[in-house]
Amino acid sequence: MNSLRSLISAVPAGRRLVDRFVAGGCADGTTAAVATVERLDAVGLHALVELVAEEPRDAAAAERAVQLGLSLLDEVHAAGFAPRSEMLVRLAALGARFDGRLALDNAWRLCAAAEQCDTALTLDLGEYAGLAVLDELRHTWPAIGVVLRAHPARSEKTARALAVPGSRVRLAQAEQGAAHDNDLAYVRCANALLEGDGSPAFATADARLHRIIRERAKWYGRKQDDYEIQLPAGADGTALAAEGETVRVHVPFHEPDNGTARRALVSRS
Repeated sequence: MNSLRSLISAVPAGRRLVDRFVAGGCADGTTAAVATVERLDAVGLHALVELVAEEPRDAAAAERAVQLGLSLLDEVHAAGFAPRSEMLVRLAALGARFDGRLALDNAWRLCAAAEQCDTALTLDLGEYAGLAVLDELRHTWPAIGVVLRAHPARSEKTARALAVPGSRVRLAQAEQGAAHDNDLAYVRCANALLEGDGSPAFATADARLHRIIRERAKWYGRKQDDYEIQLPAGADGTALAAEGETVRVHVPFHEPDNGTARRALVSRS
């Protein structure tokens, strides 16, 4: 397949894309990213490769994030691991802070690349956009996933609205608030997603929540290949996979010397 960078967007010749993993060890370059995906694949695990970028202040910086994403998709596809891999990108990394239309267009480009690569893409809308952005993208790219954080006050209703046929939802834990309240909210949202008709993924390192999710999945008649458990970078998911669960491990990925992105990632992991 021709390079996605030449198929989807024009890039100044010779631009050097250098990237780095954070958490669970550091490595440079897309080759290292693919190597991590390959190691996960070898033990029966899937990969969630997150494009982590400092929030851009202009279109040029947003374009660098897009090119990094396109490069990684290209490399994963060329290595043959695309069907077992998924990309996660925050809308903020694509320019949402200063230009919502530009961020949406950039997300559209990554969706097009992911489809060409036979890879899924999940979008974290963050604070800059509502579900209307997701609806607009899903008109063309119905397979795009979305991140939902389990906030006690408001997320269960959203989970039920998203739990429709073909909808992919990554349920993440809230980043602030009381742990007990957040856990209860997470379980309520998990129930709503499992009861519905979508394809949920449960992002948590909490083994207690894993047990609850697996029990509730059986209660709602879900088969093990009908949902995912997603673990943070460096976590060992082989035991869960050996028990028949579909397990996807977070693989954060970004350009070097990006201290802000590194701090943001550590706070979310």
